[in-house]
Amino acid sequence: MLQEAIRLYWAAFLYNPGIYLVWLWNRKTVIPLDLGANFSGKRLIGDSRSFDGLLLSIAFGITGVFITSSYIPFFASVGANFGTVVSSFVKRRLGFTRGRHAWLIDEFDFIAGAALFVSFIEPFNPGVFVFAAACAFILHNAANLWVRPKLD
Repeated sequence: MLQEAIRLYWAAFLYNPGIYLVWLWNRKTVIPLDLGANFSGKRLIGDSRSFDGLLLSIAFGITGVFITSSYIPFFASVGANFGTVVSSFVKRRLGFTRGRHAWLIDEFDFIAGAALFVSFIEPFNPGVFVFAAACAFILHNAANLWVRPKLD
């Protein structure tokens, strides 16, 4: 199961922390995907989802295609980005401010998006998805314990 989870979702697991590296490198000139637009009186997505992140997901995906000779990394990486964008939209509707943790949403958004996009080209395997989601939950929270104090 671990091997299949890695085969399907490795690009998503690399994309997610890669966003923090982009943010650390380029905090000043980030252009948000929603371009500052509002929906129902609240930001559509917010500043945390940017064109830098979109380009990073595409770059990770294309690199993964060349490494593996498979389209899976592309779909996983772009799907991970899609999942984080959707979760940002939902969090804004629920009144969460930027950077505020939303249990379960933050841990699973990228892996759910990756699974959705990968299922366009590979049959969905619920067991592998649950295993990958459990790994995402553990890794996400462990990384936050280490990274968050450095970002604040």
